[in-house]
Amino acid sequence: MGVRLTIVKQLANGWFILFVCLYFLHQWAATNGYSTPLLRSYFGDLLAIPILLQLITISIRFILKKPSFRADWMMLISLWLIVSIVFEGILPYYYDRYTQDFIDVFVYALGLVIALFTVYKEKSTL
Repeated sequence: MGVRLTIVKQLANGWFILFVCLYFLHQWAATNGYSTPLLRSYFGDLLAIPILLQLITISIRFILKKPSFRADWMMLISLWLIVSIVFEGILPYYYDRYTQDFIDVFVYALGLVIALFTVYKEKSTL
């Protein structure tokens, strides 16, 4: 099976598609005034880790040509820490568009747990 086809199959993961669709639906709703402040503040953050984890896993499998690659706990915690530090520590310091909200750190952690039980639970399709 071609590498491109297997990448497409992994991107066709039902959970991944659901999370990406929910993210874009939420962005549309927020842009058009149909979102609540609670959802506007945390829903994208909740979906960030599951989406990033799937994209990173597919990329590593493709680059290393290791179809069975799965991130270990250290890599998962590192992803959570990097996202938390960049989006809650570094970017708010330099850009007014970003706000520092340490609740987001816990929301990213919840997103990691959701990813482990949905997108990342499924077996490799490469």
